[in-house]
Amino acid sequence: MSHFLSILTHWYWFGFGIILLIIELLIINSGFLLWIAISTFFVGFSLLLFDHLPGSYQLMIFAFSLLVCAAISRKYFRKNPIQSDQPRLNRRTEQYIGRTVILEKAIENGRGMIRLDDSIWTVEGPNLPTGTQVRIVGADGLVLKIKACI
Repeated sequence: MSHFLSILTHWYWFGFGIILLIIELLIINSGFLLWIAISTFFVGFSLLLFDHLPGSYQLMIFAFSLLVCAAISRKYFRKNPIQSDQPRLNRRTEQYIGRTVILEKAIENGRGMIRLDDSIWTVEGPNLPTGTQVRIVGADGLVLKIKACI
């Protein structure tokens, strides 16, 4: 493996980076392969500066630049989160906040059950009898918080 890497020129690294960018732009479009492609370009530029780098050095440069790219992207996306027109898309319990439903099983000792769409959900709230109309006011993991409708 080390011998194989030692015979690679900068053009191979640039070509691999371009292939990754094309796959990213045409197929995946998630940003995942972008950082790997940037790391391959960094190795290619390193080979332009230092003509004959051993394969182990190329791998170390690639790994280090990949870690740096990952750290930079993580820091950037924490400060600038991606805005979505559906921010609750993958938070199923939060999608139900505000809906009114009927208690399927009475709330005793703070816990009960409701039927919501095609699922049975655990709810927390004040003790209420079966058949009471309740409103979902919050979510904690997979448990919905409810209040009695007045």
